[in-house]
Amino acid sequence: MAFVTSKLRRDNIWPEPTATDGSRPAKERVPIGNLPLDTVTFDEAVAWTVDYIANRGNRAPARISCPNASLIALADEDPAFAHIIATSNLVVADGLPLLWAAAMLGSPLPEQIRGVDLLEGICSAVSSCDMSLYILGGLPSAAAIVGEKLLDRYAGLKIVGTDCPPVGFEDDSILNRQVRGRIETAAPDVLIVALGSPKQEWWIYNNCRDLPIGAIHGVGAAIDTLAGLRPRPPVWMRRLGLEWLGRLIAEPQRLWRRYIFGNSRFLRVVFRQWFAARFS
Repeated sequence: MAFVTSKLRRDNIWPEPTATDGSRPAKERVPIGNLPLDTVTFDEAVAWTVDYIANRGNRAPARISCPNASLIALADEDPAFAHIIATSNLVVADGLPLLWAAAMLGSPLPEQIRGVDLLEGICSAVSSCDMSLYILGGLPSAAAIVGEKLLDRYAGLKIVGTDCPPVGFEDDSILNRQVRGRIETAAPDVLIVALGSPKQEWWIYNNCRDLPIGAIHGVGAAIDTLAGLRPRPPVWMRRLGLEWLGRLIAEPQRLWRRYIFGNSRFLRVVFRQWFAARFS
């Protein structure tokens, strides 16, 4: 894939993951727009993550991405961002609309894997494997609150750090270096990054390749939700694939542009791909 390098550090291009060396699951990837999605179940995603950490050797940390419809849309207009997601080691469908789109395009995905659920699945798995966790980002106090909740929920879980740097830290070289230094000292097996998309994906790509981490999971606003600082849509909305609408209703000022324009573009991306496959 050709990509723009204007925002990608030229000295920091991550290796392309392949199934042959175990740096991504050995299953077919299903493309939706510019993003390929791994055809794994929730349990397979968790098991692959733990296995990669345990057998990483000298390989780069595994990057885990959970795109939804708005990220499919963003990747369609930003080739550099598409490259970041497409070269992640594990890419799973966070939203039901992606499952519907994959089925319509003739390559169904096994199930939806929400980023927040995958976070808990990984915590449950690593709690019995002597592996550690570090939480970065979220609203003030969110990481610490979630850390306490996860420790109560998963006996044996090791949390080696929580950090809520000030907004815009990534643009301040001193603050950013301090954040990286704290992570390097803690050397977690799993780094949870909750900076919101696409900021977290850019930050991970440009800062984490040389850090002593086993796997990195970008979770967006999930830390704030788990901490109780942002509302989560009710179960019936999540089951109907309307989680985006619940979030929009709860935070219209912050999310209206993402979902109104992003969802429209997502539909165009899917229809364009369907049309090309059907009539080419």
